Amino acid sequence: MEVRKLRVIYPLAFIGDLTLSMLLVLSVLYGTKMGLSTIEVGLIGGAYGFAYIFMPAILGRFSDNFSRKTSLMIAISGQMILALFFLFIITQTSDFIFYGLFLVLFLYGIVYGFFWPSIEAYVSENAEHSSKEHEKGIGNFCISWSIGFAIGPFLAGIFYDFNMVLALILAFTLYTSAFCLILFKMPKIKPKNKDQFIEFNKLNNQVNLNSNSKKILVLLLMGVMIYATVSKTLLSYFTNYAALPEGLNWTGTLIGQVMFFFGLGRTFYFIIARYLKNSFTALTQSFLVIGLCLIALALLYPPILIGVILFITGFFVGRTYLVSLELLLKYEQEKKGAKAGIFESIVGIGSALSPLFAGMIATINLKMPYFIFASIVFVFVIVHLFLKKNIQFEENKKNY
Repeated sequence: MEVRKLRVIYPLAFIGDLTLSMLLVLSVLYGTKMGLSTIEVGLIGGAYGFAYIFMPAILGRFSDNFSRKTSLMIAISGQMILALFFLFIITQTSDFIFYGLFLVLFLYGIVYGFFWPSIEAYVSENAEHSSKEHEKGIGNFCISWSIGFAIGPFLAGIFYDFNMVLALILAFTLYTSAFCLILFKMPKIKPKNKDQFIEFNKLNNQVNLNSNSKKILVLLLMGVMIYATVSKTLLSYFTNYAALPEGLNWTGTLIGQVMFFFGLGRTFYFIIARYLKNSFTALTQSFLVIGLCLIALALLYPPILIGVILFITGFFVGRTYLVSLELLLKYEQEKKGAKAGIFESIVGIGSALSPLFAGMIATINLKMPYFIFASIVFVFVIVHLFLKKNIQFEENKKNY
């Protein structure tokens, strides 16, 4: 019964990230084509994140008050309306482009702030009858959205070179399909209460983390920040950098093809993750590799080599995301929508600030953003090691 409930949610995750990543990349490419500066393109790339900083935490908590089905239907309705608004924007004069793209992506940040926390909470609530099933449910959820995230930029590059209007028609059609799936196939189940969560924790003999809970939360949220910062830097700034004549001067199709390897690497990790152990050590190791990959992106030019680096980056970015999300949701006892909202709000901070800072730094040198963000990742490695040293637990003896 639990498995059938989750089968409904995976297509929603796929559609949600395919359409979002496609529209984000199209916005950056279109803004670059219209002659916007790197700072303006950075603002467009960060517009979604500016709203997403606050809305998941607010709407995630709000979603705990009624059924996940209701909150998802509201979110999808907003996505459908904004797809039509996006279509209106790209048919307007160039004077309206910057403000129009910024506004529509900001509004997407609001509706997705209702969408992702509800999905993540639904998965956790319906897969927590055992620790193994919980990991499997979160893993399958990650595979679903990651496949969509990989295909979205690929399609964006093709539609950008061919016809952007078709991309908006596709987005609206997919959102409509998602709405119908929720309406007719998703059961209307209210979030579980506190007593049910306590019973679940007794059943699985979970560890009491009170003495180190704040430090552990910081460790997990650092992983989320790295995921969001690197993913959005590549999705927004790399797209801008690759399209600029003084950058790589690639076509939209080539950008989409190379970006596909980032999503492919992340999806590959999600597929094999069920055979690996989730641990804080995995996060620290991933940070180090990601920092080295960012430096490599600044030094390489051939599309094949950059594609390989993006595949490796995607693999370890996926590792930081899945480990952080799975551990956070597993050990929260109640109001999972609120906890998932906090998780997604951290994603919003990285999504908002990284494209803006990258655009500002790029006015000095186009390659400098890669070196700056790599340095930040290395600082996170040091902080991670320090916090782990001060947390009193034996990682190998506890089921993290």
